[in-house]
Amino acid sequence: MIRKEIHTSNASTLKEGIGDLLSQIKTKNILMLTFFADDSSIESYRLIERSLKHKLDHSLTFALIHQKPFDANFILEYYYVDDGVKLNYKELNGLRYGLAHFNNCDYLFLGGLKSELKKETIYEQANLIFDKIEAVFKKEAFEIDCIQRQWNYIPDIVEYDESSQNYQQFNDARSEFYAKATWINGYPAATGIGVRNRDLLISLMAVKGDYKVSVLSNKEQVDAHIYSETVLENNEIGDGFKKSTPKFERGKVINGMIDISGTASITGEKTMFIGDVCRQTERTLHNIKLLLKQAGENKGKQAMRVYVKRSDYFEDIKKVCDREYPEAQKNYVQADVCRDDLLVEIEMCQM
Repeated sequence: MIRKEIHTSNASTLKEGIGDLLSQIKTKNILMLTFFADDSSIESYRLIERSLKHKLDHSLTFALIHQKPFDANFILEYYYVDDGVKLNYKELNGLRYGLAHFNNCDYLFLGGLKSELKKETIYEQANLIFDKIEAVFKKEAFEIDCIQRQWNYIPDIVEYDESSQNYQQFNDARSEFYAKATWINGYPAATGIGVRNRDLLISLMAVKGDYKVSVLSNKEQVDAHIYSETVLENNEIGDGFKKSTPKFERGKVINGMIDISGTASITGEKTMFIGDVCRQTERTLHNIKLLLKQAGENKGKQAMRVYVKRSDYFEDIKKVCDREYPEAQKNYVQADVCRDDLLVEIEMCQM
């Protein structure tokens, strides 16, 4: 069974914080690590990223996300599997990934993929990353529509590169890549969120074999992949897919694991309670509850990642989340959301 944990550290430096977080891990069966930290120096950040590649055993796949944590100086989320599960760590052209096999299924985790080049648009960066994903999938005999969960960390997500919005550029590149598959089991659950990294980063989980999967949808929300053009932004970069919709489902259930996509205060396709952070948080959790209800009985541990647009919103958002989900593990980080008028976004997994 796949499991998830969240650890925190209040060390004073990024290097010490990462060391502290790694020391808290009690299992060797890790599939993917995701570190969250805030550092004023991008170059310092990249030095730590390079040192992590040398420090981590077994070619572990990881992402170092430049988002400010609120409840600690540094946060680590990691996926792992139970003892006895067959686990392999591999590399392809320097790209690390983890593979687990159990219950007649293969799980593949890729963390923190980026283009490595400096000056591309978000559209170009995304295409380079998708090429890397496709290369790994071909080596391991995974189809593109084996992707069940994807995290997309987009620099300056709502800003424009000349006349093209960064988030829309990403959506168009993703649509082109996804068009290579049939998606008979629905698009992945996904999050598209702002990040202070200069690079676009993508992490994902893919599954193949004898697995059970179902799509979660919220009758009170329009599915993102059928949004009307009125809520899409402009993109004049690239060919083919212009102003394409965000290709993800509101949630998925994969072999009993519930994965809720990044969710916000949206009814239909309209932002609700503009300027009211408490009511936006309540509506976001209302949308999540509707998805959990559809998923059915699951008494597993809940883990939430809460994206807070501005630091002065944190206490109000935390109060609502703690009231509604007191037992859930929570990771609060500061990040821009995909619409200017959205103040909070929340994702959840239950396993």
